[in-house]
This record gives sequence, structure tokens and C-alpha cells, in this order.
Amino acid sequence: MIECAKVANAYEFVSKLAEGYDTLIGEKGALLTRVKKKRIVITCALIRKQSNLLLDEATSALDTQSEKIVQEALEKH
Repeated sequence: MIECAKVANAYEFVSKLAEGYDTLIGEKGALLTRVKKKRIVITCALIRKQSNLLLDEATSALDTQSEKIVQEALEKH
């Protein structure tokens, strides 16, 4: 899970949450920003190790640097 969070560029902000990976984030991630929700969704997809992922604008809410990191990581996985 931690490796997937690093790939999705979610590790740093999740680690800083009050309870880390055990933090309750509200229904449908209500307590997270749109960008952080996207990073969590990508992390979950990587954890599932699906052979195919259909991502419709998966990085649209990410800043340029985060988008580049996520795209490169997804290409490796």
C-alpha cells in the first residue's frame, strides 16, 4: 500500500494526516481536496494490481509536477 501511495504521489500527504493511513476521511472522501481524492483513487487502483485500468482524465485535478510523476509511475506498472 505504501509503495502504491508513493507511486500515486499520495504518500506524503497521507503520512501527515492525524492517523496516517487509519485516518477517516469522510463519506466519499468529503474531507479531502479534489486533488487528494484523485491521488487516493489512483493508489487504490494500483493496490488492486489490475492488468487493465481505464482512466478517464485521471490526472485532470493534479498539478503539472504531480501529473508527470503519476503518468510515469503508471507507465512502469
